[in-house]
Amino acid sequence: ERASLEAVIQHTADGILAIDKDGMIRLLNPAAGRLLGGSHEAVGVNIEQFWPQWASIARDARQGALRCDLELPEQMISLAVTPTTAGFIVVARDVSREREIQDERRELDRQMFQMEKLTTLGELAMGVAHEIGNPLAGMKAVAQAMQYEDDIPTGLLEALKRMEAEIDRLSGFLRS
Repeated sequence: ERASLEAVIQHTADGILAIDKDGMIRLLNPAAGRLLGGSHEAVGVNIEQFWPQWASIARDARQGALRCDLELPEQMISLAVTPTTAGFIVVARDVSREREIQDERRELDRQMFQMEKLTTLGELAMGVAHEIGNPLAGMKAVAQAMQYEDDIPTGLLEALKRMEAEIDRLSGFLRS
């Protein structure tokens, strides 16, 4: 059983460390060595050399099992810290890429929302243009028909031509 347990610890993808009450690393598996910058010879070294925030993490973990994220300059590590009579057992996982993916997903979601808003705005603008364009076409038809009346006063004829020109201007505005 001991050999099986050792094999599991050695071959798991998560880093596993045993840290004593003074912060000294007493045991680590290869995955933990990689998380500590490839330092497989870290046994006997103080964990604060690698994780400067360890003192506050250990203080909080003394109250009971603790899950937290450790933000380092080059990576984000998720920790599960369990207090023991001799110190702490720490299971660590590099979640940097997972966080990058989450951030990218949030940005894509934000962009999709913006695109949906713009699409809705475009559809609304097309609807408004259609609703304005139809009455303008009707007004233009009436203005053109009135210009062909036989007994139309000159002032009214000029007003109808101006009205037709303004309707054309508004129709051109709606098309662009």
